[in-house]
Amino acid sequence: MTIRKSKCTPRKFKSAFKAISDQNQSIGRPEFGVTVKYGKKIFDLGNEYNAATSTFTPKHDGVYSLFGSILYKRGSQEPDEIIFLLTVNDIVIFAGGKVINSDREFITAAAVRRLRKGDKVQLSASSHVSGGLILKGCSTRFKGKRIR
Repeated sequence: MTIRKSKCTPRKFKSAFKAISDQNQSIGRPEFGVTVKYGKKIFDLGNEYNAATSTFTPKHDGVYSLFGSILYKRGSQEPDEIIFLLTVNDIVIFAGGKVINSDREFITAAAVRRLRKGDKVQLSASSHVSGGLILKGCSTRFKGKRIR
């Protein structure tokens, strides 16, 4: 009996990034939401994340794991509903909503998605009550990596 050895070839292109928010951002009642600003790049292996526009643009086709979060602070005492969207080329691939009753809440969005070279990936949020803030820091983050 002969045993065949499979060749394990490493990926030629590594893609991973992580960015956090470096400023508080107010959100109110926009019709489609506002792009969440993740302006501080922690790392970017493939040079695919643009901190100025908070956009991830893959350089290669593949399957990517994407994650975004915000730490939201209510602007009033009344309950608020936050809508959090993950979009690819302005098409929603994840939409989540959460009613906020406490002073601060953590809201997340995650997806595993096949992306093509040049796709534009962003996160946006909207609120039903004016005066709320997306707080800066490590809890408000956007990250992703190529998994296949």
